[in-house]
Amino acid sequence: TFAWFGATSSKGISMFCIGLIAIAFLLCASLLQPSFASHAAGDRLKHFYKRILRKDVKRCPDKTKLLPNCTDCILGLQKAPGSESCDEFIAGTKAIRRELKMITERRFGNKTVADRPFGVYPYLERPDFLIRQITFGYIMSSPDDGIPPVRHVMDIGAYYNPINLFLSPEVCPESVTVIEPILDALSVYVPCASDHSKHTHFMILPVTFHNFVLFAASYPKPDALVCIGCDAHYGTSRKLLETTFAKPFTLYLEYPLGYKPDEVFEEMNGQEKGERLLYKLLIQPNTTATPYTKRMMKVIHYTEVNATSSDRN
Repeated sequence: TFAWFGATSSKGISMFCIGLIAIAFLLCASLLQPSFASHAAGDRLKHFYKRILRKDVKRCPDKTKLLPNCTDCILGLQKAPGSESCDEFIAGTKAIRRELKMITERRFGNKTVADRPFGVYPYLERPDFLIRQITFGYIMSSPDDGIPPVRHVMDIGAYYNPINLFLSPEVCPESVTVIEPILDALSVYVPCASDHSKHTHFMILPVTFHNFVLFAASYPKPDALVCIGCDAHYGTSRKLLETTFAKPFTLYLEYPLGYKPDEVFEEMNGQEKGERLLYKLLIQPNTTATPYTKRMMKVIHYTEVNATSSDRN
């Protein structure tokens, strides 16, 4: 269960519909066996991995290379000495994965889930936390006069819950870029469910956002930027969120209240020039797995660069 506090939204975003979807999901999840309910997103991820094994999915002959040219390594990978394939992770990604795997094994021992070797935070896959992805996925799948249809989606720090798993099957963006060091590198063209003549380029880049920024110009500019569980200390800063990409774009931001580094996100309310707050929701999952149970969700649309953004952290 979780508490759902006051919310605001712009014209066109139906709070009633979002509320019904959230409640229905939580009620259904509560009827499932705990082992299944706690890994609901894991099933979504497994289905996605099975989907991309079909013959209609295109990838490079060397799957470690990036479409469409199939010459460059997928960001986060590099060629080992004497190899033509990008068959090893870059040093920074290796270090992150090594540390998280050690923490996971120390924390859970022989209870570590085989397909979650870096699953330090299993509660993030429980229904009351997945409501964050479900809510943003619903909003992104239901464009209106406040939020344009998504074409290029970027998800920063997705954990095992990439946002594409929560979009409606009818939604077919041109690209989805997932920036997450614990996921394996991927570059595939998947046909749209609604129109097989079109496809989505799904990319999983096993790097940090700080590393990605150095190469951002080589990747699609997002019009939908997602940061769930955003962490201004270990993850990305407000400045990077607001200034890395040219406007316009819509930011889907979620973060814990009471976590001091994230106080900078509290000031982001769409009140500056060229900004508009489209949605705001406070939730509180019922868990003891983390002290940061009060969570804030915001959707902010940016139409131009804020002149004072360079002074922000």
